[in-house]
Amino acid sequence: MRQRFSVLVLIVALGLLFSFSSCKKDTISTNKTKQVLADFILADTSLSIFTQIVQRANEIGLLARTDSVTILAPTNTAFLHAGITASVINATPSSKLDLIARYYFVPGKVLFSTGSYIPFKTLLNWPVYGYSNNDSIYLNGVKGNKTTITGSNAILYKLNAPLELPADSINQLPVTDSSFSFFVAALHRTGMVDSVLTGWNTLLAPDNNAFIIAGYPDTAFINNTDSANLRSIIQYHILPGQYFSSYFLSHASVMSATGISILTNYNNGMLQFTGAGNSGPATVLRGNIVTGDSTFVYKINKLLLQ
Repeated sequence: MRQRFSVLVLIVALGLLFSFSSCKKDTISTNKTKQVLADFILADTSLSIFTQIVQRANEIGLLARTDSVTILAPTNTAFLHAGITASVINATPSSKLDLIARYYFVPGKVLFSTGSYIPFKTLLNWPVYGYSNNDSIYLNGVKGNKTTITGSNAILYKLNAPLELPADSINQLPVTDSSFSFFVAALHRTGMVDSVLTGWNTLLAPDNNAFIIAGYPDTAFINNTDSANLRSIIQYHILPGQYFSSYFLSHASVMSATGISILTNYNNGMLQFTGAGNSGPATVLRGNIVTGDSTFVYKINKLLLQ
């Protein structure tokens, strides 16, 4: 799947992971095989933006690893399609880029399960989820193409989109992306924050503008609205289960927590959801956001109606 992300999304997503900045860098031993991996990555012109991130993050040592390692590297095309250019990387503090770089490295070889996502802990100490589907590999819903590096213990997957960095809680979502604040306020107003963290749930979170258009002008209004009615609305935006965007490539609908289905489709590469009572679809503005231990989040631009 190819998703469009604004440059702002990169900066927003980077801020979500400051709490992980205490991760220690790896100690690299001397071995002739380490140069094979480094030379391979550095010489691949399709990965120059990825390499720039690693270099500016002061993590070039990751390319010198001699143990088994799986590298998840978005291509230049993937970054540029998301609005992430070399100049954006140069303008980003190295401490923030370090968080990104370590999320793209998985210690050991990733062995995928067919048809179901399983977690693999990254060097950021936060999981990335992967599965295989015939000849295709998906990581957090993003398709990856495998490249074997002769003479190295590393495995490289070139990704067709950047990965969204995770948030450690629902409440942290609006800390650096204020457009989530109305939805999080609605979760608190309805007392549903804890319930969505129980078991796997996928949240379709309308942005603040979607709430305003639907008649909720601010969080104060949400905090004073009828909680029972609001609860019914929010429940329709909860999908019980683990749904990355790759699932919707082959499914035209998905069941909500209210028992009423939601239609799904792709339009010009953009994932969309349509409620039973909607006259038109809601488009995903950001997706595949791993949040907490068992929640995925999509930001959409319209409230879904039953």
